[in-house]
Parts: sequence; structure tokens; C-alpha cells
Amino acid sequence: MPRTIFWYVCGCFYTLITTPLLVIVKILGAVKMFHAHDRLATSFTSKAARVLIHLSGSKVIITGAENIPQEGPVVFVSNHQGHMDSAVLLGFIKKPKGFVSIVEAKRFPIIYSWMKSIKCVFMDRSNIKQSVECINKAVEIVKQGHSMVIFPEGKLSDSDEMAEFKKGSMKLAVKAGVPIIPVTISGTYKMMNKSGRNIRPCTIMCIIDKSIQTANLSKDEEQELAQKVRSIIENNLNILLRNEKYENCNIH
Repeated sequence: MPRTIFWYVCGCFYTLITTPLLVIVKILGAVKMFHAHDRLATSFTSKAARVLIHLSGSKVIITGAENIPQEGPVVFVSNHQGHMDSAVLLGFIKKPKGFVSIVEAKRFPIIYSWMKSIKCVFMDRSNIKQSVECINKAVEIVKQGHSMVIFPEGKLSDSDEMAEFKKGSMKLAVKAGVPIIPVTISGTYKMMNKSGRNIRPCTIMCIIDKSIQTANLSKDEEQELAQKVRSIIENNLNILLRNEKYENCNIH
């Protein structure tokens, strides 16, 4: 409990004292200095994500960073164990990215504003029409050169188990015609449980797999794509759960 209280107090304080920086980001966007806006927003949110993880006493081990293309946008497809999955992807994968997030994020105005600054889109899962519009908006963002992240399970598992991927979850990448990067995360639910009431130090493992091309797929290949990506992530998760050692890991 003391660690949990410490984490939330420090997190809230850090968020509040950096609010003036958010104002600067908004001004840069308003005067159409988009390069400076994006650079500052990406730099700060990445650093903030790393701070939150380090405050918990946790560490992150990344494998496969060399599989991320240096040029061009991609769609990162990840399993979803816990609330801090986004922080791992944001803080430790060095490629600017937004997220297809849930509309409930609007309940936290400062966090929501920072998320908008890195081109996140917000899906109302109870509204089919809005969900389609959200994906279409994400497609346009990707076509403009900005990578995105999706969690095809739709909600966090709070465990080592994986749920099935939602129907049509690969449409973002297919419509944008960009590569999919499968990402496997293990351990985030141990750092913060689903209720958010228990912060514990742990080792979070992350495997970034080779890209999967989505351009010019046949109808059959499109239909099999979600299962193909899920199988890659699930296989990597099983490897991590067997505690195998990896070469060329970067420990942050």
C-alpha cells in the first residue's frame, strides 16, 4: 500500500507541474508549428511513461527493436494484459505513435489532452457507427505518416491469458496498407492490477516481432490475418512465460 500511495502521489504531482508544457504544445498546434508540436508531445509523453514505470520499481526488457522500420508508419498490434501496456509501448518503443483508445479516457482531462497531442483516437465500443468513424480517422492518421497502436482483444486480460481478437481488428492496417508489427507484452498486470489499487515492482518483458505486410492481400489472406498475428503474439507470450533467456536484449 505505501508504494501504491507513493506512485499515485508522484504521478499526480508530475502531471500537474508539467501542465504548462501542455499549454505550450497546444499553442504550437494552434499556430501550425506542427513539427515542433509533434516532437515536443512525443518527447514528453515518452518520458512520462518511463517515469511512471520506474516509480513502481519495475524494469522493462525489450527484444526485437531492430524489427521496427526506421522509415514509414506501421500499426503495432499488441496483447493487452494491464493498464501499463500503453506506457511500455509509449516509453520504450522509439517510434512516434498514437493509440486507438477507449472513449472513457476523456474522464481525465489532462491525460486526454496529452493523448490527443500524440494523435490518439477514441473509440466508443457501444456505438458501432462511432467505432467505424474512429478507425477511419486512424487510417487517415497512418496515411499521413504517423504510426498507431491497437489492442485487438478489446479489453485488458489482467492475467497471462489472451482473449480472441475482435472481428475486423486488422482493418486499420489493411485499409492504410502499412505493415503490422506484432508486439508481445508480459508482466504489466503484475505491476498494476485491473483495479489499479496495487502497484508492485516487477520485470516487464516485451518482444517486437518481424513486420507483416498488408498491402495487396487476397480476401483469404485478409480473413486469416488476425489469427496469424494472434498466433505470433501468443507463441511469444508462451516463450516468455517459460522464462527463456534472450540474446541481444536491451535493459532500460
